[in-house]
Order: sequence, then structure tokens, then C-alpha cells
Amino acid sequence: MLHHLDDAIESFLRSAVPLANREIDVAFDPPDREWGSGINRPTVNIFLWNILRDHERSMSGRRPAMKDGAVVYAAPPVSMEFRYLITAWSARHEDEKRLLGAVLTALNSHERIPIEHLQEDFAALSPPELSLAATGAERASELWNALDGQLKPGLQLVVRCALPGPPAEPAGAPVDDFSLNFTDP
Repeated sequence: MLHHLDDAIESFLRSAVPLANREIDVAFDPPDREWGSGINRPTVNIFLWNILRDHERSMSGRRPAMKDGAVVYAAPPVSMEFRYLITAWSARHEDEKRLLGAVLTALNSHERIPIEHLQEDFAALSPPELSLAATGAERASELWNALDGQLKPGLQLVVRCALPGPPAEPAGAPVDDFSLNFTDP
């Protein structure tokens, strides 16, 4: 499922920035020194570094629904938050800044990934929301240290979306009769 989210982000950025397939690569690898030394063309790296359940938007419980003519109890979708570090890589620092600036412009001009970029798992759900992290600069330096990388400017993209919850369970037989008995103790 995560690979479908990666595909949607890449498709969206290739269209919105635009990032031409023949000119600019898109990678999802950890951007450490070893990876960076193998870059041959300008590259946008979109590294998934954190997955969280979005408790503010999550709902609990089960709700009745109809499926194939029968009543089932379905759990609501699970709201998740995915955090990506987006960096630009090129032989020239000026090119990296231009590329990162174009990605920033595309992200700031869209609140969601348009539906035409979604596949299978996400097509039936509401489109993933896009935003840039408001805080977390202190964690960015920790992330770069963990990656043994050279500190680079980057964007922290936050993608919020709902994932399917647990499978629906069939409801019990309908109540045909209901009675109360009272006894005097």
C-alpha cells in the first residue's frame, strides 16, 4: 500500500512541477552519503521517514452498513499521517535550490493529491491531503545525523490520508421478539 502512495506523490510532482522523466529522476531511498555519491542526474529524493496514526482525525467504533444486501458492522477508515523529507540533488547547488523551489511551489498550490494520480488503494477513499510541516526543525538535524548525510535544505511533507479499517463483520440475526420479565424479590 505504501508503494501506491509513493507512486501517487511521484505522479503528482512530475505533473505539477513538472519533472520530466528524461531530465530529472525521482527516488525514495534514504538520502545518505553513499546514495548521494551515486547521483548522475538532477534528482528529487522523497524519503518516507515517519508514519503516525492521526489521533485527532481518527474515529472509533463500528457503524452499521449494507453490504450485498446484508447488514454488517464496519469500522471507519484509519486516519494516518506520513512524513517525507524532500531534497533536491544536483552537481550545482543553484540547480538544487531551483528544483526544491519548484517542488515547494507545487506543494503550496495544492491541498490534496488530485484523484487522477491515485491508484487502487486510494482511489476509493478521499484524496490524501498535502501540507508542509510547521515545526520539526530540531528533528530534521537528528534525521540527517541518523542518515549519516551531509546537511541539505529540504522540505518536510506531511501527507494525511485515510486507510481502510478492519474488515466488516456481519451483524447478528435481527431481533424478532423482545420481552421483559419482572419479578418481585
